[in-house]
Amino acid sequence: MPSTHIPLYRQIIKEAWKITWHQKAMWLLGLFAFFIATGGALEVFSRNLNWVFTPHVPFFWGGFEVGWNKDVSVWPLAIMLVLICFGLFAFVAFMSIRSFIALILATDKYKADDKIDLDKIWHAGEKKFVSVLGVVVLFKIIIFLASFLSAFPLWFIWTGSTWQGWMWIYPAVFLLGVVIAVVSSFLMVLTSAYLTLKRNTFGKALKMAWNLFLNHWLVSLEMAVVIFFVNLLFGLISLAGMVIIAVPTFLFVVFGVFILMPVLSNVAIFVGCLLAILLILWIAGFLGAFHAVAWTLLFKKMEEGKAISKLHRLVDNLIGR
Repeated sequence: MPSTHIPLYRQIIKEAWKITWHQKAMWLLGLFAFFIATGGALEVFSRNLNWVFTPHVPFFWGGFEVGWNKDVSVWPLAIMLVLICFGLFAFVAFMSIRSFIALILATDKYKADDKIDLDKIWHAGEKKFVSVLGVVVLFKIIIFLASFLSAFPLWFIWTGSTWQGWMWIYPAVFLLGVVIAVVSSFLMVLTSAYLTLKRNTFGKALKMAWNLFLNHWLVSLEMAVVIFFVNLLFGLISLAGMVIIAVPTFLFVVFGVFILMPVLSNVAIFVGCLLAILLILWIAGFLGAFHAVAWTLLFKKMEEGKAISKLHRLVDNLIGR
């Protein structure tokens, strides 16, 4: 079949890049969608690294060490700060889910000759907000539990447990946590796509996402590897950008100190920080949009039965010879 010879991932990455680059309004949506962070395996790795470098202070333990301030006069300020933090969290959560839905719909409706009406698409996703929010919360909880359990043996190891079995259990538990987190990330995206594009109920969307993943689990893993290298590329770009910003900033600061002109140094620091923040926001926005677009394109390919694993094609070619 001709479709088996189509370079699937190259086609998806190229199309996702084209859509994301030309639809710059998506970058703002991507900035919020970036907070969803579909890469569950990264959360497992970061949790384990955190426990490795802070072995004697488990994160759940330190939370109970905060003293209770009995000074009633600070309570109004504390309550106000809590409400502000909660409001910001609610706003970011709302915008992240709505942006994620809008990016999925925009990718589905994209045509090369037409400009995407993001305002219309934004309002079209209102009805699926609660369902997609439920999906994201469900799988985020699963990913959090997987990352916690994967690192839990480290606490026994670093606190001097006499039982040597933890050294053997940890690799298996860590691997299990990675698998659960990765699968949960896939299911979160696929279920959200079914809810948004196919208008299925929550239960049916979850069931169909599971079946689709079972039929294309190797494709999903290969796509995750491709996305990882894209992230690595952007990581290098951001590092190079930071260096480009830091070098002249440092030179202007030193020059300002040398000529006894602190205003120049202060302006250089301000401009350098501003450029660094803008670079980080741009990369986060672009990557957030790119991820959503790429996974949506893959979802459509899998739904159409046109997504065939690269490894599967290589094996078929070897057997055919």
